[in-house]
Amino acid sequence: MAVVFYLALAFSARQLALSLLAAHTDAPGLRYVFPEPLGAHRWRGAVKGESSWDVYLIDVPGRTVTPARSLPNDEASAAASAARDTPFGRRLEAFFKAPVWSVEAKPDGGATVSVHDLRFVSLVLPRPAPFRYEFDVAPGASSAKARGVRIW
Repeated sequence: MAVVFYLALAFSARQLALSLLAAHTDAPGLRYVFPEPLGAHRWRGAVKGESSWDVYLIDVPGRTVTPARSLPNDEASAAASAARDTPFGRRLEAFFKAPVWSVEAKPDGGATVSVHDLRFVSLVLPRPAPFRYEFDVAPGASSAKARGVRIW
């Protein structure tokens, strides 16, 4: 009974968190809420903008939505598009709910493209994204090769 009660409470809290986020933000982008660790009363809201993800901390019992950070998202860049077009990039895009793509230019004209999912980055626990995938993109952004996984 306790598990069923907790699941019902978490589902209700998620629905309320989505409603609070929608009322707080008028951006037409995608909206997601993810549970924060240590209780079903705190949620992390993510709203996708044109070139960024805005992240909010949502307190369900207090009915407050607090802006936490805005993360640039370079998914539209040529280098990120080359990485997203690889078989591994397409698998990541299918699995991730809120992918944050970043591009770092290399001196040779190529780039290092990295991606992580906001689903796994807590606002409550101070730690970096546990999974970050990187791609080496050739100069001209015509091809990309997955470099592997770094776990922090």
